[in-house]
Amino acid sequence: TNLYLCMQKAISFGIPMEQAIRSATIIPARQIGREAEIGSIEPGKLADLVVLDANPLEVDPAALRNIGILETIVGGKTVYSARA
Repeated sequence: TNLYLCMQKAISFGIPMEQAIRSATIIPARQIGREAEIGSIEPGKLADLVVLDANPLEVDPAALRNIGILETIVGGKTVYSARA
């Protein structure tokens, strides 16, 4: 399932953007018992992440799918870069 579409659906039901983001990060980590390892960016945690070209907290929810991905980092290594 497309994460953007899930977040848009959550927002359409009145869930604030911050909570929609948490529903795709820390909450699933907690549900599978791995909150100490994954789900948020903190020292000592594994951190697969994306660098976006816009702040999802500052765009219209309908425009979420238009946010570009600048870089994807998995296991500490860049696996995608828009600059490449």
